[in-house]
This record gives sequence, C-alpha cells and structure tokens, in this order.
Amino acid sequence: PPSRNPYDRTRTTGGSSGGSAAAVAAGMVAIAHANDGGVSIRIPASCCGLFGLKPSRGRVSLAPWYGENHGGLVQEHVVARSVRDSAAVLDVLAGMQPGDPYTAPTPARPFADEVGAAPGRLRIAYATRHPHVDPEGGGGMIESHPDCRAAVAHAAKLLESLGHIVEPAEIPTLSDPEWVSRFLTIWVTGTAADLDEVAELLGRPVTEADVEPLTWALAELGRLIGAHAYINAWRWLHAATRRIATFFQTYDLWLTPTVTQPPVPLGTF
Repeated sequence: PPSRNPYDRTRTTGGSSGGSAAAVAAGMVAIAHANDGGVSIRIPASCCGLFGLKPSRGRVSLAPWYGENHGGLVQEHVVARSVRDSAAVLDVLAGMQPGDPYTAPTPARPFADEVGAAPGRLRIAYATRHPHVDPEGGGGMIESHPDCRAAVAHAAKLLESLGHIVEPAEIPTLSDPEWVSRFLTIWVTGTAADLDEVAELLGRPVTEADVEPLTWALAELGRLIGAHAYINAWRWLHAATRRIATFFQTYDLWLTPTVTQPPVPLGTF
C-alpha cells in the first residue's frame, strides 16, 4: 500500500525512501535507512519535514556487496529529524572498506563537530526555476510552486541575516534537455541488473507480478540499452559535471527548492 504522509495522510511522502520518512516523521523511530540515486533521500525528507543528506560518492562504503551502485549514482545514508542526528550517524557509517573502488576525502574532523561550528562568511547563490523537458523535444526553465519559492526566499533572507553573501544565480548547464535521457540510460540499466540479482537470490526469474509496474517498465527499458549507449551516457554526465563544477569556483553553496511543488495527493500521476 502507499506510504502516507504523517502530516496529511491523503498526500505522498515522496520516494523512494518514503516509508522510512513516514516512520521518522511519525515518531516511530529516530532515524531510518534511506538511499539516494535520483533524490530518494532528499525528496522524502522535504515532503515529511525531515533532514535528508545524500553523501558524496565513496563517503559511505557499499561493502560487502557492491563497489558502486547504478554507476555511482546511489549513495546510502538515513533520513533524520535533525542535522545533528544525521551527522552523528554519518560519523558511524563513513569510511573506506577493503576492496572499495574509491573513497571520499577524509573529513578534517567528525561531522558531528561541524554542527553549530562557525562556517565563515559564505558566498551563496539561490534559484527557484527548474529544468522542464518537453515531450515533443527540447526544454527550458520554469518556475517552482509559489510555496517552494517562498521557502527559498525565507532561507535566503535568514542566511543573509547571518552575514553571508546571498544572490540569485542559475547553473546554465542544468537547462540542457539531455539530462533526462542520459540519467535514464544509467538508471534503467541499473534497474534491470537489480532484478537479475534478485532472480539469483530467489533461484527463479523475476516476473512482472513480483514488482511494481514502474519497476518492471524501467527494467524492460534497461534491457534495450546497448553498452555503447551506456558508456556514452556516462561520458556525457562526466563532462556536464565538470561544467557544473566551475560554478562552485565562485559560490560555496547553491540554494534551491528540493521539490518543485508541495507533496501531491496520493494517486497523482
């Protein structure tokens, strides 16, 4: 059955770690496991009023089963009620394990010690528009819901009052309509591989009746992707990442809505 938002049980918790977010927001547990490849920690946290952090690649080891997941897109962590709780858990989880293909740089001090520490004067950019892909081809940038824009404006004003430099700025690379197809190439092939792994554990093929319709559709699409398309998608993403990185030679942080509209009613498609 659907995960129901504790603040309004007719609305979504977001996903894909929505059940975890519902449990934490409802007070059933203090923290809950979540992972994030396409915003699956950050969306449920936003929808349920929690704190959600997607760690950098290699920050939390995927040992003993994986070196990386979905080409490095998926990272493991938790959803929590506070920055403090999330940081404390990350201190437990972070670190390299034998055989990991790569790891994130060692932090200067425990993450929990960063909570409340003075960050210095930061240069912060903010934006509220988001990429939109036209099914007929092409794309552009459109505005987020007024509630989401108001939340960004409130955060920007608060950050400015704390002494930081805050100004509007967008990352032009993110308006490229190629993002959706390149991301999906990586994602759907990973979904197909996941179902193959489940089949090995079960000792039988995974059927359409075993999974949700979307999962099955993604896996079927993934089986149509050739090796050259997969490699080309990663090369495109890596090149785009380098273009995005130049933005952070100017700014320390980029403030945006986590989702482009408030939690939608259950059953919305």
